[in-house]
Amino acid sequence: MQKRIINFIQVPSHKGELVGKELINCLNEWGISKVFAVTVDNTSSNDVALRKLKGHLLENDNTVPLNGEMFHMRCSAHILNLIVSGGLKELNEAISSIRNAVRYVRSSPARLKRFKESCTDTNIESKALLCLDVVTRWNSTYMMLEAAIKFKKAFDNLEGDANYTRYFDEERMTSPPSNIDWEKAGIFVNFLKRFYDLTNRFSGSLYVTSNLFLLDILKVQADLTTMASNPDTLLGTKAISMKRKYDKYWGRIEKLNMLTFIANILDPRYKLEVVNRESFLLGQLQLSDDVEEDDLEYYLNDRREKLDPTFDILQWWKQNGFKYPIIARMAKEVLAVQMSTVASESTFSASGRILDAFRSSLSPRMVEALICSKNWYTCEYEEHIVLRQYMDEIEGLETCEQVIPSDGSCITINENLHNASGS
Repeated sequence: MQKRIINFIQVPSHKGELVGKELINCLNEWGISKVFAVTVDNTSSNDVALRKLKGHLLENDNTVPLNGEMFHMRCSAHILNLIVSGGLKELNEAISSIRNAVRYVRSSPARLKRFKESCTDTNIESKALLCLDVVTRWNSTYMMLEAAIKFKKAFDNLEGDANYTRYFDEERMTSPPSNIDWEKAGIFVNFLKRFYDLTNRFSGSLYVTSNLFLLDILKVQADLTTMASNPDTLLGTKAISMKRKYDKYWGRIEKLNMLTFIANILDPRYKLEVVNRESFLLGQLQLSDDVEEDDLEYYLNDRREKLDPTFDILQWWKQNGFKYPIIARMAKEVLAVQMSTVASESTFSASGRILDAFRSSLSPRMVEALICSKNWYTCEYEEHIVLRQYMDEIEGLETCEQVIPSDGSCITINENLHNASGS
């Protein structure tokens, strides 16, 4: 798959009407009249912007499939972040004790040196680095715990250091982490890892993510339901809160974009196995003639491919598309739809490297030229997203349901031409 940045402009306001107008100007400038889907964060201003854009496209060309019913794709990584954050507002005291231990080690060079000596004494050779979390951001707490657990023996060894134990007494904190604290931390790490890995999968831009989205969120639903059925466990009450948030966004089929179902059907390893609602889905596809219906039935009745983790869905359709030409055209567009805006938001991180303290007077037009030209020049190389670097871009900092956009509204546009996606 390909990714192109086609505009990087300064928008004076985040109001939806203005953002929508700029999107229309961008498409007009590039001569793009066919847009299959747009992926945006879950904000009210983006809802307004996309209504304006969809109205413009329908009015001028009417090429938006199904009158735009599948046009608006909400960022899955952003929604997943809301689900996890909603259930983990207050973590266990065990986390606090480990956080304080990490804070002690990182508070001075002398303490860090002493900790390294403790690692040597306990034969720890891990190259991991201790990091202190931001309490309000679950992904940073996960990374802190994941790293700290590797140094448990070193922290235990520090308890023989009077300065270490005195630190907890003087600050009136909890005691140094106990064995029970470390066990609970391990439970939290295993719990959060599945969401961290899932966010990573959602955030890809150079490989297909839409075909497995349905499977992924159904697995989340099953896990949360199981944990919520045991409210007396460590994670039970948190799972109940997360399940409530999950149901709000993904709990009802009609709230999901139909493209997520179609994309799963277009994966020859699954077809209708996961969906299992043939009459409902076939009605949603609204096949226009018998030729298309025959093409679909031929594809669905053919044998399914084996479940191979190395399976390349784009390569499969490239080699087998001639058997089902109508469905292959559909796959070319549906499988290109992005499930998150992380790829777009990474562009704003790049802009920070261009607009440093020595080049802060560059004009917006020049910044756009630098951003776009770099992307176009390096596009033939794979640019994998470093999730830890860009995770903050999708963090919802608002405690209510709406999330205030960061510095600029991020979008991903999937053109109804070829299988390219741009942002």
